[in-house]
Amino acid sequence: MQNESLRQVSADGAQRRDITVLFVDLAGSTELARSMDPEACHRLLSAFLEHCAVSISNAGGHVARFMGDGVLAYFGFPQVREDDAQRAVSAALAIRDGCPRLGDLVSARSGIASGSVILGAAIGSAEAREVPVFGDAANLAARLQAAAQPGHILVAQGVAERTGACFSFKRSPPLVLKGFPELSHGWEVLGRKRSGRVTDGGGAPEGPIIGREDEQARLVAAWQAAREGHGGACLIEGQAGVGKTRLVAELASHLLPEVHAHVVAADSLRTQAPLGLISRLLEQLSRDHSGDLLPPHWNAEGEEAARDNVIARTIVDSIGGPAILILEDLHWADPSSREVLDAMVLEVVERPVLIVATSRLETGGAPGAGWQRIPLEPLGPDQTAELVGGLARGGLSANDVQHVILRSGGVPLFARELVRLLSDAGRRPDVRSVPETLAGLLLARLTALGPSMALAQCAAVLGVEAPVSTISALAGRRGVDLAAGLTALERERVATISGSPPTLRFTHALFREAALETLLADDSRALHRDAADILEDDPEGVPDAVLAEFWERAGEGDRALRALDRAVAAARERRAWPEVRHLTEWCLALLRQVPLERQDIQLELKTRNLHAEALQITTGYSSPATRAAAAEAQRTARRVGEIYQSMLGVAGQWMAASSAGDYRKAQTIAAECMSLARLHGGADALAAGHMVEMTTRYRVGDLIGAEASFVSGQGFFDAEPFLARAGAIPQTFGNAALVAVLLGDSVAARRRCAHALRASRRQPSPYDRCFAAYMVAMVEILLGADRRAAGLGETALRLAGTLGFPQFAATASIVLGRARAGYGDVASGMVLLRQGLQGMAEAHARNAQTLYLTWFGEAALLGGDLDAAIEATRSALGINPDELFYRPEALRVRALALLGQGLEEEARNALGEGLALARAMHAPWFLNRMRPLVGRLGLSDQEMRTSSPSTTSMAVSLVDPPV
Repeated sequence: MQNESLRQVSADGAQRRDITVLFVDLAGSTELARSMDPEACHRLLSAFLEHCAVSISNAGGHVARFMGDGVLAYFGFPQVREDDAQRAVSAALAIRDGCPRLGDLVSARSGIASGSVILGAAIGSAEAREVPVFGDAANLAARLQAAAQPGHILVAQGVAERTGACFSFKRSPPLVLKGFPELSHGWEVLGRKRSGRVTDGGGAPEGPIIGREDEQARLVAAWQAAREGHGGACLIEGQAGVGKTRLVAELASHLLPEVHAHVVAADSLRTQAPLGLISRLLEQLSRDHSGDLLPPHWNAEGEEAARDNVIARTIVDSIGGPAILILEDLHWADPSSREVLDAMVLEVVERPVLIVATSRLETGGAPGAGWQRIPLEPLGPDQTAELVGGLARGGLSANDVQHVILRSGGVPLFARELVRLLSDAGRRPDVRSVPETLAGLLLARLTALGPSMALAQCAAVLGVEAPVSTISALAGRRGVDLAAGLTALERERVATISGSPPTLRFTHALFREAALETLLADDSRALHRDAADILEDDPEGVPDAVLAEFWERAGEGDRALRALDRAVAAARERRAWPEVRHLTEWCLALLRQVPLERQDIQLELKTRNLHAEALQITTGYSSPATRAAAAEAQRTARRVGEIYQSMLGVAGQWMAASSAGDYRKAQTIAAECMSLARLHGGADALAAGHMVEMTTRYRVGDLIGAEASFVSGQGFFDAEPFLARAGAIPQTFGNAALVAVLLGDSVAARRRCAHALRASRRQPSPYDRCFAAYMVAMVEILLGADRRAAGLGETALRLAGTLGFPQFAATASIVLGRARAGYGDVASGMVLLRQGLQGMAEAHARNAQTLYLTWFGEAALLGGDLDAAIEATRSALGINPDELFYRPEALRVRALALLGQGLEEEARNALGEGLALARAMHAPWFLNRMRPLVGRLGLSDQEMRTSSPSTTSMAVSLVDPPV
């Protein structure tokens, strides 16, 4: 057996294994040699080495080398057993305990360590073949052996953890281990603690579900509600192996055949594929309905929000009901699929459909609104004992049952696998900490495949699930026997094959992960390279993000970057902003790994600008992440010297500064942006330059200048790249509409609003619809159409909340709150206004705070809370003195509140300041709003004309005149 394995290593070259290494030598051999006759010393040493070899062989180890007065042995090679660490300690004890029979002065000292190593190609003559080992385990075992006292056995921490159920240990005195400065001690073996035996038995049964009564009750209650037409969604969360799928299966078994269950699982190698999970679900439902459920090109065109809602509604309609939809491994679902699933949750609220999903805690993202989260914790000792008893059905000894309880850590999958392996061919389990225990057990199952493990490695590279045809193509390149391999994988219950065309699926994702762990880095890269070649030629097409992942794992950074660049462009085209953010971050990480001489600076600049754009939308225009990304994009642009990309980078920095309310900085950046736009000369660049200039002038109160900028830029705003930029048209025409209102031209304002809404509907982006709805709602409030504004605010809030636009979720709450207060629902309006202001703070956004706080004060005034109105307007006037575009209205509302408290002189002063500022801004809207209050305060026309703004309001006169 050993010779055969050695020949295999010789033929196959190096391989990765998890083994336990034992170093043992004769203590005091130099002194013995000096005190004994050479012939007697030779006989003693030969007897000692023979004693070591027999003890090692009896324990199932492999003598790798005799080294003078010592022996090097491996446990876990050539043959893998689940208790290799335990066998190594047993061998060391046998050697130690047998030494007295060789002589009173004979004693051994041993060192043992476990871990992942590289087994090199066999070297030496046919009669003395040796397999070299490379890795910390061998080096550490040697250092521990050298540090051990005569008659003592020192083991590494990992060995003590693996074998703690069988042996007693004590912590060694402090040690200095050369090459391992982080280790200060080892563990001394005191003796055997217990022993166990394995009874004969077949495969372990699935067994009953134990200790999940509360979780089952919650699922059953959710199903009962769904059956009555009140559907819902449950997310079962927990670590790998804790019993998520088992809990779902228990629910389904009670419902079937009464209820139809649809089951689909996400794939860990398809986490980057847009709508990957949803596509698989649609394929399954299409087979059930004998035809396509969606119209052609549904995934290629149309705005994202509408598309997601169509898909969600189509899926729920096709499921019908009463029915249950089971989604496994949601932690591997792509962002687009998650968005559709969140839309489905809303769709099933009034349907007889229950969605049940499983997800790992350690890798999954936070679910959207509407999910009922059901966490699963490991079982307690008593519950684990009951589970093991049901699995083993009396086939295990009491010691073995206790062993499973201790080593499983309450994780049902671990317990099941331990029982299964204890029952298979009399093999002992590998004793170690729980996560390592499962890894060792899985490796043992894989090595039982023999040569067919190569097919498991090929399949593992492709994912948890892969078409047999693709596996066949990859295996063919590696010279692997497909038929024999598939038979072995099913026989060992490592994978199942089903469907037409046939698909292979690992029975557990961890089998796939364990198979990947057995690959050397070079072999892994080569397999991923072959797989990428095969997938790139796939006539059905593979998403570029998936290809990028394969090329990255193949070590082909340039090809990965090319695929990622295409994936980013496609995601931006679909306005899938969470994907754009993720993909650009991935691309930038890859770019950092490219050697300086091969760096693609143009790709880096483009990617940085797109990354900043995605962050603006997903985290807010002035979030710390957005500001940092915009600054980095601008630094890269200056390094490149490319005018257009430099202008985009400057525009991103302006957006961050303006959104943060830093208008002085924004004015400087806006001037630079316009300068670059004119230098470039393109319509898109000039459109962006005029938009930035207009918005900057508007926010500091230069309404005339803002209008001039808009009029000057009108010839450029229909440039195709500008139209395609997220939020460009809603921001441009929405702000221009606000300027028109304040300048007294309501007709122009409504015309600009209509254009913003029309243009947003033509864009494949819910972001533009959200932005436009919010901007037009603001205009409608200024024009007194509060109910119309409320409808638009509700649209903006729904889109922002569903699709994850945090800054617009806040601003939409504010406009909706002000609109409701305006038509009499003050209580609801105040709640929304508070929520919105809090959301703005969380998004680090400080633009338009004068307006928003004034609206809060106005709502308080409508509700009769004069103190709150006075405090809100005080905050509005003090929060940003450079923000002048709505300051006159803040002064008017403050004057009203002061007058309501009888503070006529203070009210007169506030109104006078507001009148003067409105006149300086040439803003008749403010003057018309103030006119009724002028009469109440008894101000004459002369007093109105001589009112002057305060020094804080003089910034309006410092703005450059329009050009």
